[in-house]
Amino acid sequence: MRNSYNALMNLERVGQRSRKDLPNDMNRDPVDAVIFDILTLTAGKGPRSQIIKAALGLESILRSHEVPAYCIETKTNTNGYHEYLPTPIVQVDLTQKDIPETFAAVEGGYIDAIGTILREKGKVVDGKIVLTVGVASVGYEAFSSFGVNRAIEYWNTQEIDGLPIQVRAVVVNFDSTFHSGQEPLTETDPAGYPLDSCSPEAYTGQHIQTWQLAVNSFAPTAEILSDAAGEDTIIAGVSHPFHRALQEELISHRDISKSDARKVLADVYQSGGMCQDYIDLMLSEETVVINLMANQEYFTGIQGTGRKFLTDEQHQDVQIKSEKVVQGLLLVAQRLNGSRNDKQKPILVFAAPGFVEIAERIKAENLGYGGLLAHLVDQDEQYRDLSPTEKNAVIAEIRQSINETVTFIPQPGVLPDQMKYVYRASDALLMRTTQMNSMPEAVLMGKSPLIVNMPGHNFMHSDRADEYFGEQGGISFDQDLRPEGIAFALLCLLNNPRHIVEKRISPKYEDLFRQADESESTNFFAVMAYAFGISMV
Repeated sequence: MRNSYNALMNLERVGQRSRKDLPNDMNRDPVDAVIFDILTLTAGKGPRSQIIKAALGLESILRSHEVPAYCIETKTNTNGYHEYLPTPIVQVDLTQKDIPETFAAVEGGYIDAIGTILREKGKVVDGKIVLTVGVASVGYEAFSSFGVNRAIEYWNTQEIDGLPIQVRAVVVNFDSTFHSGQEPLTETDPAGYPLDSCSPEAYTGQHIQTWQLAVNSFAPTAEILSDAAGEDTIIAGVSHPFHRALQEELISHRDISKSDARKVLADVYQSGGMCQDYIDLMLSEETVVINLMANQEYFTGIQGTGRKFLTDEQHQDVQIKSEKVVQGLLLVAQRLNGSRNDKQKPILVFAAPGFVEIAERIKAENLGYGGLLAHLVDQDEQYRDLSPTEKNAVIAEIRQSINETVTFIPQPGVLPDQMKYVYRASDALLMRTTQMNSMPEAVLMGKSPLIVNMPGHNFMHSDRADEYFGEQGGISFDQDLRPEGIAFALLCLLNNPRHIVEKRISPKYEDLFRQADESESTNFFAVMAYAFGISMV
């Protein structure tokens, strides 16, 4: 049953599939309520951003079918997304708990949440109180699937006003729980709570139907498998959850000028305490601003959710690729600010602190790029007649020029609605995968990011998705990443960005986005509505 994904992908319209053909003998009755679930320990802002987009896009669909929406979240979430979601029906304390305790806390939260919804929306059918709940869950763990199933087990043994209870649920996990290179554990503690946050058994249960949606607007047809998904899990590839109004809003900001965007960010960064020298550097018309979009956790390889965030191999992959990206950026600086260039163009690179540390180490120790500079000097016509001693002097001069003109600083925090200024203020964008929320946002705003897949080694299938993106004409680097390749691609974008990017590359990227978004078999909201037994309106 695990490959029911392929059957779904072949539909011209998701809603045309007959009941007898549905995997797991799906009940097509519509859900009575939907819970937006943010019970995740996943690091970074990605899950929060995804749940906001999903909720805003599903809101009108649910409202048209008179399906109420609820929210269940952690008590400690203070990331500014509350205003975009329904008022929390329950808040769950997930702080300072081990994995079994986290599963238990989520179970308790769902017992309370489903109890409240039963009293508000439960229907009396054949002498029973009946309720079907849809759960839209984002994260990297099985907490929600497990908690919902256990909560239903509890309520199905209870009564309300003397009537027995019958509850079922459809749990849709999106952008989550796909193969990350780690073998999931199946052990439980004596009370039956899993010891691994991605335990396959925790995603299944007799009272729930589980869907796993791989969110990626640029490779929705890439084959998806999951070691964590249960045998009856329905797996499908879908677009990013960008509803029409959000798309139009992003497109409307394409006309923001680079200088205006930088002025807005100057105020934001200044209020956040950024050094005025850096702000002045960013505001200069001569400065080339490059943003590397990747969360800090990918560089630290932290322990999280009861397991390593990355395997050792993946963590090493990030380190090696980061070094090559830095070398490529320094080569760009050499081309823009070589010893015989009269006009200096400072380069300002915003990135996660972990990447900045790698960059500063390479700059300080001249690691990796000294030989590249020597090779470039040897190949350059203007240096052909110089003696070895003179060439060494030129290389030393270029190194000094690079150290003076390229600056790496940590990316300051910005709110979701300020990201549009980050995109428009940048001369170039580097992203670690097409699967990031930032990718379609940037594309819809007329930017064309360069993709440097990290971590590779089958981390949530990002390497496969990015390879597909490259085959379709996107600029993508994976195992063949070389500093010279990064430098060449960046220089192509920097030397004539309006002609090459906005007129040729960006439309191609947008076409790839549209292919997934406009097909009802891969549109995020169409598939989500289908899972919940309701139609798009």
